[in-house]
Amino acid sequence: MLSLFESLNCEHPEHFAYTAVIFAYLLVWKKKAVYWQFSLIAYLIFGYLTNCFQVLGVLLIVSFWGGVVLMSRVQSVLASFCMGVLILAWIVLAKLHMLPGFNNLIMYSGLQLSIEAIPYTLYLNFETPIIGVLLLAYIVPKASNFKAYIRALRNSWQIMSYGVVTVMMLAMILGFVGIDLKYPEILFVWVILNIITVITEETIFRGWLLRVLLNYTSPALSIMCVSILFGILHFSGGALYMLLAMISGVFYSWVYVKTKSIEASSTLHFLLNFIHIMIFTYPALASVYS
Repeated sequence: MLSLFESLNCEHPEHFAYTAVIFAYLLVWKKKAVYWQFSLIAYLIFGYLTNCFQVLGVLLIVSFWGGVVLMSRVQSVLASFCMGVLILAWIVLAKLHMLPGFNNLIMYSGLQLSIEAIPYTLYLNFETPIIGVLLLAYIVPKASNFKAYIRALRNSWQIMSYGVVTVMMLAMILGFVGIDLKYPEILFVWVILNIITVITEETIFRGWLLRVLLNYTSPALSIMCVSILFGILHFSGGALYMLLAMISGVFYSWVYVKTKSIEASSTLHFLLNFIHIMIFTYPALASVYS
């Protein structure tokens, strides 16, 4: 399957697949239905041809695509709930990288980005990016234009400021990070992959789950439930990391409740991550895990 790409001297043919899904994200915001669908189909084709995922992986993606479309169209509350449970189960398994048929790649391994930090590994994951694209396409509301996005930022900049200061100060007090100004060599790649990760997570937790819960419970309870789940799904980083993720989730959710803008909550999420890698120990002090 790789012979064509090898003949073209493509050192990393799997990048074709990831580029296709990046274009899908850009086009879904432009509301160009046909074009983002073509990009997602290209993602499936390139991903399969470059062994990023196997036939089973393709089938799982197609089944998720169909499930999201069905959930967006059913009228029955019970049917919608059942489809939502199945979709959530698929997402959780994908976030935990427990779905079969996917061959995620290690882009960088054992990097020492900060002197006293644990080694950092950057993965190219292929099962999670499509989640955000499909939820944005069929379920999660998007900003109508750039002015709406700017208005959301103006309405939430104070919450964003509180969030960044609170989370990073708490991370320092708890000994999770220290001050470490730097310009990582992997920054460009990190930014691209982190933006995709951030949009995917915000689409799941704020754009979908939080928005649904707000229809049935109070904002405070909705924020608490979503933030706890958000923290739990970061368990791989340990208890302290889960706590910080949970607190961060509260601020992301607060921004979404305030603005109803997935773009605003994504901005805060990425801003916090960017400040973390540029100014503080990244990903965390080794002493936390000793």
